[in-house]
Amino acid sequence: MSKLLDKLKGAERERIEREKSGEEVAQARAGEERRALDLARERQAAEVELRRLAHSRAEDLHVERPFDTVLARAVAPPAELLSVCRHLTAPGSVLLLLTAAHLEDAFHGLAPDFVARPVRKRGPVLRSTIVMLERIDA
Repeated sequence: MSKLLDKLKGAERERIEREKSGEEVAQARAGEERRALDLARERQAAEVELRRLAHSRAEDLHVERPFDTVLARAVAPPAELLSVCRHLTAPGSVLLLLTAAHLEDAFHGLAPDFVARPVRKRGPVLRSTIVMLERIDA
C-alpha cells in the first residue's frame, strides 16, 4: 500500500510542478505581451504629433496657431458663422459645421477662401447634417 501511496504522491508532485511551470510560462508570456504593447504605444506616441484641443465659444478663443480641424454647431447665420470661426483656421484647415439640413446649400460659395467638400452620408435622413468646408488660399 505504501508503494502505491508513494506513486500517487509522486504523480501529484509532478502534476503540481507541471502546473507551476505552465503558470510561470503563461506569466512570462503575459509579461512579454505587456512589454510589446508598451513598446508599440511608445512607438505610436513618438510617430503621432499631439494635437491641441479647445472647447469654447469661437468668439472667446484667442489662438496663436490655427487649428487643423474646427467643429462648430451652426447656431448663427452661415455668413456670421464663417466670420466668427475664420480666425481659428488657416489654409488647409477643415471646418465641420453641424447645421440644419435645409441650410446645407447656404454654405456653398459663401466665401472665396472656403470650399465645400463632400460628406458621405449614411443612414437615415435627419433634420440636421454636417457641412465640411476647407479653407484655401484665395
